[in-house]
Amino acid sequence: MGGNWPSERRAPTIEPRRLRVLYLASSLHYGGAERQIVELVRRLDRSRFEPVLCCLDGVDTLARDLNPAAPVLPLKKRHRLDITVVPRLMRLILRQRIDVVHSFLFDAEIAGRLAGRLCGVSAVIASERNSAYPPMPVHEALLKLTRPLFDLQIANSHAGRAYSLRRLHTPPAAVRVVPNGVDVSRFRPHDASELRARLNIPAKSRVVGMFASFKPQKNHHMYVRVIQRISKILPETRFLFVGHTPSGDPVAMAHRQEILKRLEEEGLADRCLHLLERSDMEDLYCLCDVTVLTSIREGTPNVVLESMASGVPVVATDVADNARIIADAGAVVPLDDDAAMSAWVVRLLENEAVRRQMGTAARQRAVNEYSLDRLARSTEQVYLEAVHRRNGRPCHNGQ
Repeated sequence: MGGNWPSERRAPTIEPRRLRVLYLASSLHYGGAERQIVELVRRLDRSRFEPVLCCLDGVDTLARDLNPAAPVLPLKKRHRLDITVVPRLMRLILRQRIDVVHSFLFDAEIAGRLAGRLCGVSAVIASERNSAYPPMPVHEALLKLTRPLFDLQIANSHAGRAYSLRRLHTPPAAVRVVPNGVDVSRFRPHDASELRARLNIPAKSRVVGMFASFKPQKNHHMYVRVIQRISKILPETRFLFVGHTPSGDPVAMAHRQEILKRLEEEGLADRCLHLLERSDMEDLYCLCDVTVLTSIREGTPNVVLESMASGVPVVATDVADNARIIADAGAVVPLDDDAAMSAWVVRLLENEAVRRQMGTAARQRAVNEYSLDRLARSTEQVYLEAVHRRNGRPCHNGQ
C-alpha cells in the first residue's frame, strides 16, 4: 500500500548569498589599523562573508598577499581635497555588489559613509580607533555631520567608545566595542638567540624594546628619558626602536630626526638599535626582556597585544584601555612619567622570577581574550546586527 503513494517532493534548497563586505581604508601600509584590517579579512568566515579591500592612497603593502582570496581594488585620491572620490567609490560599490561598507581612518570614514548610504547598501560600519585627539574642528564637524549615515560604529577600546560618545555625540546604542586581536600563533615565546647574535647584542645585556611608528602621539621623547634613567642604573642594557616612519608624513619625519638628535646629544646612541620597516616582528619581540609604550593616546595598542602574546611583559602609560588589557601582565604608569616607567623596567630587568611570571600571564591573557578569531567572530556579529536592524529581518544563516 505504502509503495503506491507518490514520493514527497522537497523544495530545492537555496543557499543565501554571502554578504560582500568592502573594507575601505585611507591606507593599507604599515600601521596598527591597517594590520588589523588585513588580519580580520584573513579570518572572516568565508561561508557567510566575501571581503573586498580598497585604499585611498594607493599603498597596499600589507594586503598584497591576500590576492586573489580578497581582491584589493584601486581607488586612489588624486589630491588631498579630491571630491571625485565619492562618485568613484559609489561606482565601485555598485559594480562589486557591496552589502556592507566598513571604513577605517578619517578620509575613508567620510567617503565610506557618503558613498555607502547614497548607494543604499545594507549596512555602513564606522570605526573609532583612538581615544583622544588634539583639537581638529574641521574633522570633528565632518564626523558629526555624517554621523546619521552609518548604522553602527566599532570602537576598538572602551576609552574610544567613551570618546566617541563625549566628543562626537554618537548615541550609545550605535557603538560596539570590539578590541583588536593578535595572531597568537605568529607571536609566541621562542628563542631569538640567532637574531641577537646577528645584531651584535652582548649575551649579558638585557634588552628593552619600544615598538611604535614615529608619530608624535607615541611620545618617543619620554622613551629617551627612560633610556637615560635606566642606563645610569643598568649600563649594559640595550634599547630597541622598532617601527616605521609613515610615508610622506613630514611631521613623522621631523619627529624621528628630533629623536636621533637627542640620542646623539645625550650620548645614548651607541646603546640603541633602530630596526625599521621590519618583517620579522615576532622575532624582535622575543629579543626583548621588557617592552614599553609611552603613548599619549591609543585605542587598543597592537604592540601591547603582540608583546603579551610573545610572553614579554609590558610597561605602558595609563591611556585608553592599557590598564584593562595589561592587568597582571606588566604595569601601567601615569602619562609622561618617565621616573615611574624606569623604576618598573629596572625592577623587571633585575628580577627574573617576576619577569617570567608576568610573561606567562601575558601570554595567557593574549590567547584567552585577544585572539584574531575572537576579533573576527565579534566583528561579524556587528555586521549581522547592522544588516538586521536596517532590513528588519534576520540575516544570513538565520542570524
